[in-house]
Amino acid sequence: MIKKFSLGFAAFALVLVMGGAQAYAASTYAVNAITEDGALTITSAGIMAFVSGANAINLGTDAAAKTITVGNVTGATGVAINVGTGNFVLNGVAGSTYAIGAATTTGTITIGGTAQTGALTLGSSTGVQAINLGIGGTGAKTIVIGDGASTGATTIKAGSGGVLVSAASTTINGAFNYVADTGAADIYVATLVPAATAYVAGMEVHMKVVNVNATTTPTVNVNGLGAKTIVKRAATALAAGDMPAGAIAVMIYDGTNFQLINPVVN
Repeated sequence: MIKKFSLGFAAFALVLVMGGAQAYAASTYAVNAITEDGALTITSAGIMAFVSGANAINLGTDAAAKTITVGNVTGATGVAINVGTGNFVLNGVAGSTYAIGAATTTGTITIGGTAQTGALTLGSSTGVQAINLGIGGTGAKTIVIGDGASTGATTIKAGSGGVLVSAASTTINGAFNYVADTGAADIYVATLVPAATAYVAGMEVHMKVVNVNATTTPTVNVNGLGAKTIVKRAATALAAGDMPAGAIAVMIYDGTNFQLINPVVN
């Protein structure tokens, strides 16, 4: 026999308490538990709170496929999911796929607010992972890291394994390790922006020379990391005039010195 129970009326406030201070900790309350079709709608014009304290809220936990909608997907009103000072964890079994905005064709998906000062981490596991950005379809993609309108520097860091850029062709729309010298003749100063933080073998610097080298042992100091001697052809001393004023000196750090790749004097 099907029975219908109506609690409260639209014109009046209603507080429905299921369990209480004397309820058993393991109590289970089923709302529309036997419904097989149709919809169960719980609405509120104010604030709707589900449990407090250290509890679990389970939505769609059986084996059947589920679509859990938060907010009206056809509405224009925004939906905010707020988390306190703890963590927000989206978790599942091995092999799970999580799609954020998979059906979105227009608009913007933003992770991390404009005032965020913490860290946004993708792929924090110690295992081998693939992080894919913009892989759907054949259309051109623009992936912006850092605000294109910002004057602040954007830093991309990688571990000792390095960074591999694999593409049919690669274009860098901007200066690459390029700077104009601000030192004196034979005592060159290269201040890269963003700043280099350490000398690493293989580091390449393109420096516009202001004053021609007059000696055979000029030095260059990159971002205040210390003066390094500039040589050519492994460890051969430069000749006077190897770095003429106005020339672009291409130098690569070999772990000890900077080797000038394009000396003028043979």
